[in-house]
Amino acid sequence: MEHELLKAKYQDETFEAVVDYEEEEIVIRYHNDQLDAFSMNLSDLGRFSDFVDKLWERQKEG
Repeated sequence: MEHELLKAKYQDETFEAVVDYEEEEIVIRYHNDQLDAFSMNLSDLGRFSDFVDKLWERQKEG
C-alpha cells in the first residue's frame, strides 16, 4: 500500500512552514510564533516568492 504525504514541515532558524497538500494550503510562521502566522493557497506561493524577492531588492536599494 502506497502512502501519500499529505503534510510536510520545513523550517530554519527564522521561519517554519507547514504545507497541507490535501487542503492545498501553506502556513508560514515567523520564529515559530502562532501569533505571527499567515496562510495562503499553495498556488499563490510562487507569486509570494516573487513579491518577497522584489521587496528585498527594493530594501537593498533603499
